[in-house]
Amino acid sequence: MFGCLFPAAARAVDDKEETESEAVQRFTRILNVKSEIDVIEEPLSRVCSDLSKRHGIPITLDPKGLKEVGASPKRLVSIKCEDIPLSTILTVLLDPQKLTYNVTPTGLVITAKPKPPK
Repeated sequence: MFGCLFPAAARAVDDKEETESEAVQRFTRILNVKSEIDVIEEPLSRVCSDLSKRHGIPITLDPKGLKEVGASPKRLVSIKCEDIPLSTILTVLLDPQKLTYNVTPTGLVITAKPKPPK
């Protein structure tokens, strides 16, 4: 898989592994945290890696999904946002490329937006 190499999603809490449901809830809470970003012509993979490290949330780029919409981890992106939730930053970053993110028990997966029903 392309993308960012990030910490494992499961986190030991009091010698107990985090359940999949707890991991999804934790990632969802992180998406609601206000953040900022200011990048000019940086590769999508690097921007994802920086966001992942800053917020402690694994982010993976789905190669099949990116290919489906003609996107690339090397595509240069520019974005400037302040004091908005991480979820909104990701939407602003990914929307123009026909990409979205899915919250999974292992983190976020960047992939193609679903095609509208006919």
